[in-house]
Amino acid sequence: MESGEIALHPDERGWQFDYQPGVKFANIDLSDRALINSSGKVNFQGKTINFSTGSGILDFNQLRQTKSRINLQASESINLDAGLLITQVGLRSGLNEEAIADVGGDIIIAAPQVLVSNGAIVSAGTLSKGAGGSITIDASGEVRLFSDGDNNPAIISTSTGGTGSGGQIGINTGKLVIEDGSQIQALGGAGSGGTITVNAQESVALSGQGILRSQDKNGNISETQLASGFSASSGVAGLPLERQPKGNSGSLMIKTPQLTIEQAAQISVSNYGLTNAGDIEIVTSKLNLDTKGEIVANTGSGEGGSINILADRLVILDHGGSISTTAAQNGNGGNITLRTENLALLNFNRISADANQGNGGNVSIDTQGLFIDPSSRITASSKVEQKQGNVAISTLDLNSRLATDYIEQSPLVAEEQISSSCGVGTDLNGDQIRDLGRGGIPNNPLGETAYLETLTDWGVDEIPVFSNANSHLPKLAARNRVDSTQPNQPIVEMNNWVFNQGIVELVATTPQNLPLSPCQVNQF
Repeated sequence: MESGEIALHPDERGWQFDYQPGVKFANIDLSDRALINSSGKVNFQGKTINFSTGSGILDFNQLRQTKSRINLQASESINLDAGLLITQVGLRSGLNEEAIADVGGDIIIAAPQVLVSNGAIVSAGTLSKGAGGSITIDASGEVRLFSDGDNNPAIISTSTGGTGSGGQIGINTGKLVIEDGSQIQALGGAGSGGTITVNAQESVALSGQGILRSQDKNGNISETQLASGFSASSGVAGLPLERQPKGNSGSLMIKTPQLTIEQAAQISVSNYGLTNAGDIEIVTSKLNLDTKGEIVANTGSGEGGSINILADRLVILDHGGSISTTAAQNGNGGNITLRTENLALLNFNRISADANQGNGGNVSIDTQGLFIDPSSRITASSKVEQKQGNVAISTLDLNSRLATDYIEQSPLVAEEQISSSCGVGTDLNGDQIRDLGRGGIPNNPLGETAYLETLTDWGVDEIPVFSNANSHLPKLAARNRVDSTQPNQPIVEMNNWVFNQGIVELVATTPQNLPLSPCQVNQF
């Protein structure tokens, strides 16, 4: 076992560790409900830092005191497996007659890999008029939130239960993965929710749902289904409007090369009460919403939020994906702005900025290629006819459609579509031959067109002919040219085929010297 030395220095809050350069860090493990109760600053540095089975750090600011902080730094990984990191300003009972205006404590986590799992909670909240603390995570490799089996989802959250604003959440990483109903939250209450900012150098992947189980003081267990992803929402779904909190929802900003939202995962800045939904801004190269993946800025009765998406290459919605800024009561639908090189809405998807009694929102789409299956919809409607919103689409082809109906037999397999014989009992009266063209995407009308076909000159060819007398002097002989004075033959539609020395010929009339085949093509 190696030993080392760490100096202690006093400050206004007590004593602080002084880590000198060159100190070799080892592992820090807290387990079996080992808790550190702090009212100041806590700094951990190690090779790995592990909090498990209910262990963690709690910092409750119930008095007027200097801002607190929890700071974890590891050279390899930080693992919160059912662990706790919690700061809070205000009384735990929620009684805030003596409202605390001080800001809640911050939580700072830095390591190449950060894992938050199985009901782990990282929370900075406020129950008073003071603003909640902020949460910052820096991980050069991966940040992952997940749960195993029937364990609760993992939660990273800033929230406000008082009049103070919720804190901010900032995540800087290579890859962010959120699964199994786990969430990153900036929840509003009586005060406004905070902002979530994500910068992921590689990708952000949101997938699946999970069940959050909680127990009240009487031992009753309740279950809530959570969608994996981000929530900067305010209020409680299903609660009457008069009982909803009055704070605005928070906002969300994501910047990553690839964003995937699938299996009912969700990004939400909705507001279930009377106030306004938040805003969403996404900057990516490729956005994929699949299997009921959602981006939502809906509102119960306030103003719908705005969703701005800038995707360099591609946006794909498939199997019930949706982007929505809908107002349920008398609020106005929010605005949706989408700019991408290609936009594809495949099976049963929707982009909607609708309203119930208020004004429909506006949808603005700017794309080079637009592909919409007939089962998908882009709407900006209102139940009040005079309050319809606007849908503006700027694209090269407004009539793009994708045929996604299932076809049992591919028309490209000739052997499956053409009868090999015309024997007794074969009925080809239902078959037809049609030229459907090449299909595909129309040519760019702004691009240049290259004509590769050429015309053959059927005029006079000058051919040298040599005589016996003067073999060294050429003479000219004229080849027969096509007589342009002959009248053009009328075009007659094909109605039969014949066998001519083993060759099938399509003909309009049957030559007298060739037998008619018993197979006959239907006339169109």
